[in-house]
Amino acid sequence: YSFVNVWVEPFQATIETMDQCSQDALKIGNVEFAYYSAQFLCIEMALTGSHLEIVERKCVTVSSNMALWKQLHAFMGHLSTHLMILKLGSIDKNPFDIPGVSIKDEDQLLEQSVDRRKTLAQAIYFNRMFVAFYLQQYVYAAEMAEQYKLQRAMIMRFEDIHHSFYEALIGFQLARSPSIDTKKWLDIAEQHVATFRGWIKHSKWNFENKLLLLEAELCLLKGATESSEEKYKAAIESARRHKFVHEEGVAWELLSSYWKKCGKVKEERECKKAAFDCYEKWGAKALLDRLRT
Repeated sequence: YSFVNVWVEPFQATIETMDQCSQDALKIGNVEFAYYSAQFLCIEMALTGSHLEIVERKCVTVSSNMALWKQLHAFMGHLSTHLMILKLGSIDKNPFDIPGVSIKDEDQLLEQSVDRRKTLAQAIYFNRMFVAFYLQQYVYAAEMAEQYKLQRAMIMRFEDIHHSFYEALIGFQLARSPSIDTKKWLDIAEQHVATFRGWIKHSKWNFENKLLLLEAELCLLKGATESSEEKYKAAIESARRHKFVHEEGVAWELLSSYWKKCGKVKEERECKKAAFDCYEKWGAKALLDRLRT
């Protein structure tokens, strides 16, 4: 389910099955498989818009059980995922504060992964990119996105889909900056747009809102403002219809930025408020703090 069914079924539909896989594996004593499934479950919940407090509670349970059963391989990557959720939710906890765990922070975790586990390093770079994007730290997010690609595994992962989406959005942001290599980032973004035009054939549910948002950004950069406005609105509607509340929030924010450039203050504020409401539904308190400033 983590590698295959996400291409054809709604992302959210795979969550219950992943949870059941983990429980069934425990019943037959396959502890390693159970906790790899649990790790993937937490990742899928976080990236598909489940409320972050619910995901965080699941992470706590999984962490405690992984430590108890000494599932260190799955456990290390899970700690980074848990940290990502804590940062976005502004939850004051230390995921590394678990009896028997010698690693005390993510930097130490990354140091241990460099020569031994590319998949662990990849998970850390992805999680850092994800948080940095939502905090609008685009230069750092771009660095993490590039580091992620350097660690890419042979098999395509669930995170690869989201890396493609967020690196494209990061690319469009950086392509607007005069101090950045505009052509480089526009080329990267356009490559991802082309990728999503292929992926949407597999699942309109999973990819339509993402493609529409990327095309809105591309139209804006190309000067096709009317088409851009239409695609922003279509992306918002598609994200809402397909239950990606966090991605709906991103679309509202980008539409708000569009109205700001057009000098339409009322529309800008309305869209910013809509983004706030989406992030509140997601439980991303760090983003609410950012929007308040």
